[in-house]
Amino acid sequence: ACSISQGLTPHVDYFEHHSSWFAWLLSGPLELIGPSWEALMVSRGLMAACAAAGLMFTFALARRFGGGMIPAVAVALQATTLLFVEKSMEVRPDVPAAALWTLAVLLTVDGLRGGPRRSFAGAGVALGFGLLFTFKLAFGAIGLGLAVLYSQFQSGGLRGVRKGVPDLLMLVGWSALPVVLMLLSLAHQDQLAAFVNEVVIGPTGW
Repeated sequence: ACSISQGLTPHVDYFEHHSSWFAWLLSGPLELIGPSWEALMVSRGLMAACAAAGLMFTFALARRFGGGMIPAVAVALQATTLLFVEKSMEVRPDVPAAALWTLAVLLTVDGLRGGPRRSFAGAGVALGFGLLFTFKLAFGAIGLGLAVLYSQFQSGGLRGVRKGVPDLLMLVGWSALPVVLMLLSLAHQDQLAAFVNEVVIGPTGW
């Protein structure tokens, strides 16, 4: 983010093995405040807000499966998990990605439980923007798609799967849209080849 605020281009002017979407977003506050302790605190504040949003989505998701103390216990368990606490205090793309992932699961559950079809569209949008932060969510996306098919198979066999194909296509289509737009933007800025090499291909050899 600091390099972008100084006019440098990720994947072209310097090596970056993360998606540049996160750095682009944080470069705005850096341009206004400048590289300083205050800018770091603002960035950490944004991460804390994302973590809090993720806990809210966890509470809502737990309420779908039980009442009473279940949602509060679910939030307490997540909020006191060492990995969650550590990473939420860092400035990392995983923090907003985790919140968006939880939102995607929440909306998918709503759609599978008879909610409006736009629930799958909302889940796709959340998942797509989560992928912009980290492509590690691709593994979760595959699992979410398989979960949709399995749930539809359980409820109606192969007929239920065929009936649910439009829902799955809506989830996949809306999740792909943000990624496609980002790739087109990278191609327009002559960053796509370097992006694929540093973010997609390179890490597989580490």
